[in-house]
Amino acid sequence: MRKQAVERIERSGSGLDPRARWGALARAVLGVPMSFAAGVEIYGDGEPVEYVYEVLHGAVRTVKVLSDGRRTIGGFYFAGDVFGIEDGRDHSFSADAVVDTK
Repeated sequence: MRKQAVERIERSGSGLDPRARWGALARAVLGVPMSFAAGVEIYGDGEPVEYVYEVLHGAVRTVKVLSDGRRTIGGFYFAGDVFGIEDGRDHSFSADAVVDTK
């Protein structure tokens, strides 16, 4: 089935700019939709990096909780944004859904 999706994108994708075509192709081959309700943690600070995420709709916030309880915001991610990429093997921030997110 994925092979058919790839062939369909390659046939019909000629009118797309190369970045959009690559993104559509990558999602058809690699993407697995995951939904997160508002307030749900997607991954935790210090957990091993297992996935790279793309927000289809909704919003995600990355946060580091400091030893005194304060929070440092790493960033906000919206539709089309990619997050979860790290320099090391473990996440340096936690990520949670701000609103219902896919």
